[in-house]
Amino acid sequence: MTDGLFDMTPTPVVEEPKLSPDRRRTQRQAEAVAAGRHPLGLIFPRITRHPDTKGQAYSPADPKGRDLTCGSCVWRERDEYHGRVYAKCSKDGDRRVTNGAASDLRSWWPGCSDWEAWT
Repeated sequence: MTDGLFDMTPTPVVEEPKLSPDRRRTQRQAEAVAAGRHPLGLIFPRITRHPDTKGQAYSPADPKGRDLTCGSCVWRERDEYHGRVYAKCSKDGDRRVTNGAASDLRSWWPGCSDWEAWT
């Protein structure tokens, strides 16, 4: 007779695959966009999403040059360092730039409250 209270059958442990730091950051940024926040707001809290982007969906599959995205903003600059190019926001000089991937812009991200169109 088996007593269910003390059943010693081991339960299998399912381990989640370990993600690299870059993958985890990309995941957090995508979650911020889905939640209606601007991804740079994760490291610079005063940066908020542009009011005209509220309620709109954004994804990496969006067409290039979509209005009200970081990719169509006048403040997006491409900085070259050691032969590689990184997209950064130049709105506040160097105050929106870390020396790492956390402040790299994705062109599909919704524009922030400082978004300005190319003229």
